[in-house]
Amino acid sequence: MLGYGNAATWQNRELRVEATVVPRYFWTTASVDVYLDNLRVIRTGGVFKLSGAPTAEFERDGKHHVMQLSWMSRTTIRYQLCVDGQSVLESRVLFPRNWPLLFLPALAIYLLMTAVEYLMHTAY
Repeated sequence: MLGYGNAATWQNRELRVEATVVPRYFWTTASVDVYLDNLRVIRTGGVFKLSGAPTAEFERDGKHHVMQLSWMSRTTIRYQLCVDGQSVLESRVLFPRNWPLLFLPALAIYLLMTAVEYLMHTAY
């Protein structure tokens, strides 16, 4: 499924990868998050980078597991999710869940330019 996120089953549990827009000052970034049965295990936090590979350790049924999310962002967010070194999910996310926030910086710039133009015309 291309869209807000993707899901897979791992040991009878749902693994889900989602992207969310994170506003930062005058720009926006995306946080790529991994959920195991609605519990967030990995969160990239909207860092201003084009790629990353965060890892997380967790326990399930008394066993220790390591999860790694390798991601790269250009026009879409491509990623590979591995648990204990085995690829579980590999796909891409086209649109973050709250994608309309991507337009906030452009709207802010437009409003600022409009205000400056208005003030310049009223000053004369």
